[in-house]
Amino acid sequence: MSCDRRHLQTALRRAAIVAAGAVALASAVGAQQARDDAALRRMRDGDLHVGDRVVLRVPGVATLTDTFVVRAGRTLELPDIPPIGLAGVARSDLTHHLRLELARYVRDTAAVEARSLMRVSVIGDVNAPGYYAVAPDALVGDVLMRAGGLARTADAERITVRRGPATIWKEEDLRRAIVAGRTLDELGLRAGDELVVPARRDWTEYARTGALVAGALVSVILVRHR
Repeated sequence: MSCDRRHLQTALRRAAIVAAGAVALASAVGAQQARDDAALRRMRDGDLHVGDRVVLRVPGVATLTDTFVVRAGRTLELPDIPPIGLAGVARSDLTHHLRLELARYVRDTAAVEARSLMRVSVIGDVNAPGYYAVAPDALVGDVLMRAGGLARTADAERITVRRGPATIWKEEDLRRAIVAGRTLDELGLRAGDELVVPARRDWTEYARTGALVAGALVSVILVRHR
């Protein structure tokens, strides 16, 4: 019986190891599939999103030398020119794309220059929270510095990125990305995303609150047993 029990235990351990390996493999495959899907969407839709800024310089044309906002449908609305579509355009191809589009309206486009900015929000425990138009190749640290840097009570280990109601970068994943020096563009951020900087947890205050709650419960119990 003892031998059979050992064989059974060994078989169960092996089965558990195989199951854990299968789960890990499935998770890795799923993560790779998500990255592949994101890459395909990026190739199809391009890098520019509604709310991004395009800093355009057209020498000799003052009305076209300014900062313009990417509008609905991923279009760029310029003075006296029909909207220019930006769907499917990579950031690296923006200048070339606009030179080709503007060539129908401007005599010489060889010196046209364009670069994009994304508008992100920094909220929470920073010295100057708000919206900031930043370069896509900026680091998370660069954006935090634009927002005045972390406040004295900020928890640098628990920063997250939120898109609407969803957290798209959790604290541990974002921390690793920051250490690796990944840019906003590499993190897949887009206009309207929020960098959320929480304050450090005040464990003394938590303990005080817990003591008050416990005291109230004890009082209730004593009253009920009188």
